[in-house]
Amino acid sequence: MDDEAARHASRKAAWHLIPFLILCWLISILDRVNVGFAALTMNKELGLTAEMFGFGAGIFFFGYFIFEVPSNLILERVGARRWIARIMISWGVIAASFAFVPSISAVFQGFGFSFFNTARTFYLMRFIFGAAEAGPWWMAMAVHRRGCAVCYRRAMGFEASHGQTDRSCLARS
Repeated sequence: MDDEAARHASRKAAWHLIPFLILCWLISILDRVNVGFAALTMNKELGLTAEMFGFGAGIFFFGYFIFEVPSNLILERVGARRWIARIMISWGVIAASFAFVPSISAVFQGFGFSFFNTARTFYLMRFIFGAAEAGPWWMAMAVHRRGCAVCYRRAMGFEASHGQTDRSCLARS
């Protein structure tokens, strides 16, 4: 009877958590898609070439990859409620701080860190952004494969439709 009760509790929790996780993931995908569209004007303002921007956009995944397992180990210790809240709050703060990349670069240079020009500050911010976003997704997938398969399918459809919508809007402007 314990296995049956545990299975029932797990299923009930999944039905409550999965819609919230889908929403969080869609917001995350929206960010990943929008960084490419931001490049249209951001590269000129920050003085980035296409190659520099591509490296900066890709370095996000290095931080994500490196901190994925440690993030899940911390999740085990502090609990999902606190850790997912930490991920969402730090994600929001770091995402908002991208508006201040030139100012952050100037602060670094003011403290004598001349290495941090605008491009390198952008790289650092993208790496930190990936590290902050690393989290409980692979753990949830291992526990609820079927639910996560639905998440992946919906997210891919969202990403594809969002990209098409943005392309059509950009073509009109």
